[in-house]
Amino acid sequence: MPAYTVEFTTPEGPRRSPFTLDPQRALGPQVRQVLEELRQRGVVIAGGPGDEMAVAWNGRELDLLRTPAELEITPARDLVIRMRPAVQAVRSLPCLIVALARSHASVDVDRL
Repeated sequence: MPAYTVEFTTPEGPRRSPFTLDPQRALGPQVRQVLEELRQRGVVIAGGPGDEMAVAWNGRELDLLRTPAELEITPARDLVIRMRPAVQAVRSLPCLIVALARSHASVDVDRL
């Protein structure tokens, strides 16, 4: 199995570490295992409460449900793990619907 260099940011700054990944297993569980191994070593990934994990390779965000083979990624470039704010679109959707409805006179907002 190939060894990938995984890049991540800690409160102390950016770091890199090698990890072996199975090209035939979904990437998500393998990355969570990498995070667990880092946690056991006392390494904390920089991020805030409620942030979600994103993984990129060669500038492209990866689908964690797919395998490295399906994603056509190679160890030639680093895998980058970052924490980012969770998407809040669902929470604001009802407000958007009401705002759009009020902007159209033919829609009765009270019926929504």
